[in-house]
Amino acid sequence: MGRATDPESSRRSAMTIIARLREHSHTAWLAGGCVRDELLGLTPTDFDIATSATPTQIRAIFPSAHAVGEHFGVMLVKLDAEIIEIATFRTDGHYADARRPDSVTFANDTADARRRDFTINAIFLDPTESPGPDGVRGRVIDYVGGLSDLRAKVIRAVGDPDERLREDHLRALRAVRFAARLGFTIDHATSSAIRRHAADLRGVSRERIGDELRRMLSAPTRAAAAILLQQLALDEPILGQGACSQPLRLLSSLRPLTWTRQDFLAGAWSLEAELAHARPNGPVPVAAALAAWAIDRHGEYQTLNESPPATGAASAAFRIIPPEQMTSICRDWRASLMLSNDESEALRDVLLAHHELVTQWQTHSIAGRKRLAAKPGFGIALELARCQDHELFEEFVTIFDAFNRDIAGIAPAPFVTGDHLIAIGMRPGKPFKRLLDLVYDAQIEGRVRSFEEAMELSRTLGV
Repeated sequence: MGRATDPESSRRSAMTIIARLREHSHTAWLAGGCVRDELLGLTPTDFDIATSATPTQIRAIFPSAHAVGEHFGVMLVKLDAEIIEIATFRTDGHYADARRPDSVTFANDTADARRRDFTINAIFLDPTESPGPDGVRGRVIDYVGGLSDLRAKVIRAVGDPDERLREDHLRALRAVRFAARLGFTIDHATSSAIRRHAADLRGVSRERIGDELRRMLSAPTRAAAAILLQQLALDEPILGQGACSQPLRLLSSLRPLTWTRQDFLAGAWSLEAELAHARPNGPVPVAAALAAWAIDRHGEYQTLNESPPATGAASAAFRIIPPEQMTSICRDWRASLMLSNDESEALRDVLLAHHELVTQWQTHSIAGRKRLAAKPGFGIALELARCQDHELFEEFVTIFDAFNRDIAGIAPAPFVTGDHLIAIGMRPGKPFKRLLDLVYDAQIEGRVRSFEEAMELSRTLGV
């Protein structure tokens, strides 16, 4: 399935292909998600075609067609830089691996609609028809009641929900993703079947589960999706951990950052800009959503009884994950969701930075706070602190904002390196690193302001 480089261009390419298929006496319609989204007034991300033409017939009309699943009747045609998926009407045989049918039989449009997962994804659209009074750009062909379910905002399995889930267990997660993304409810028969088959997800490849969860958690509706996963008992087989009924306060409050770590370290950030451009919704990095969900599920309360120095009185109760538990969570979630090395490291960075921000802020020196601000994961950790206590968040960032304006900077290049110390006769060893740390702390606290001052301090401390 190709992503549309431009939705209108992709739609025009799809209509051209449909016209070509019809010139050869084949039925051809738009199908699947693009129809659902158009009927909802959303912008489709891709356009797929369902047709009576077989792969052989499709290739005869479009010689450059590429087979991506010819056994299943699926071909790709590139037209005007757009890639359109064309699938032959079919019925599916037995699903031995609970993922793909062992065999397919080419069929008519009615049978094809009835083998699909949910009614809202089983609607066809003839885009060559003139728009009707409802504004739909074409004629709707609906054999399964999908249009009425769209209007009622319901996710309903086509036919027997148990059978649909037995065919492909991942459909349970797709139901959650669609319901969360569209703000729909899952009908009772379908949700009951999902609960009955929840344990079957353990047999689904971790890659497929991880991909679905990434799509859910990176979206603005991530909290609604995670809540549904917990309500439908899907979180246990997904994460390989016990079921959880904790409220998802952090995940529900999480918002996209308006700045990057590079912005912060370069001084191109301010509290005023952060608060002025804060967006309540939007995509977030997977590590941010996973960290918020992990803290919601496993966090322990840590009470802050004193506020940051030079600010007004404040106290807050934060949920944090102890470092020893982070290791097992990151390890288990990496295996359960097939997280990449970068994703796994980013998750751990965020959890560690959040733990340090909450538990060590009062005891950190200025240098310690600047070192924390320079760590990977700090920005997301700061956002997690905002989710837990906005007033204390403002106190945190007010001080970091002052650091940002400090002439010493947050994380400047060190004046003195190990090579400099070796050049004056110092020998590497444990005290060596400690000396470099002390001199760098003096630099970022503004107590030394030049290479010469840093070297003089190095000589003094190294005596």
